[in-house]
This record gives sequence, structure tokens and C-alpha cells, in this order.
Amino acid sequence: MWPAGCIAPDRPTKRPPSAPINTRGDVGGPISIWRAALFSQEAFWLEQYSWALFKAMSHMLCIGYGRFPPQSLTDMWLTMLSMISGATCYALFLGHATNLIQSLDSSRRQYREKVSSWKGQTPSVYMRISFFCTMEQMSQKLFLLLEDYRSVLET
Repeated sequence: MWPAGCIAPDRPTKRPPSAPINTRGDVGGPISIWRAALFSQEAFWLEQYSWALFKAMSHMLCIGYGRFPPQSLTDMWLTMLSMISGATCYALFLGHATNLIQSLDSSRRQYREKVSSWKGQTPSVYMRISFFCTMEQMSQKLFLLLEDYRSVLET
């Protein structure tokens, strides 16, 4: 009899005389510890749900343990803790990298936002030069040189 919420196999298998019997009594060698804990009728419900959560998390995070899955409940909880912390570190790394890439071009973005706010208006050349110099943090001496050059060009 299968516990409530568990999926029974599609079809029962018959054991050849030479095949070893595992804890469920069907064909095959020793079954994995999580399956034995999950399908055992004597196991406590918290243990069954813990193994089910571990299996769901390892599938969701694409982590395969192959031949060496955790063997005890403590191993399983420590493995789940490492999965959660690894996924969190990966998400933080991606977030910081994305933020860094976006912040590299912040001065250009601020300049474009300011220029786009001038729509419909034509700011004076002096206003554009002064805004450009403040955005690029140029010295007062360089600003005066640009202003002198502009006045020479206008005459």
C-alpha cells in the first residue's frame, strides 16, 4: 500500500529468481535512501516530507547527486542548506553584476535624461555648455576656455 500523495509505479514488476529483493520487495538492488524514507509506511511524516522537499529542490536547482546522495536526515538537511545558500549567492552575484554594468554608463544616462527634458525648448548654448561641464565635472578654468571659444565662434 502506498502512502497518501505518493505515486504508484505504472505496472508491477515480477522478480526473476536470481534478482535481489530490496525493501519494497520488487526487482532491483538496494534502492536509494530517499526513496526508502519516502515510501516507508513506518517513517515519520516529517521525515517523508523532508526527503520529498530535498528531491524537489535538487530537481528544481538541477543538482544531481547520482550514486552518492545524502544518507541520513542530517546529511540531507545540511545538503539542502548548502543548496539554498549556493542559489542565494548566485542570485546576489548576478544582481551585483547587472547593477555594475548599468552604473558604468550613469553619466551618459543622466545627460540624456536632462537633454530629453528640454523637448520643445531650445536651451541657449551657454546653458548647454554649463550643463555639460557640470555633468563631466570639468574645472572652472576649462569652462571659461570653452565659453571664450564659443564667443569667438559667434563673432
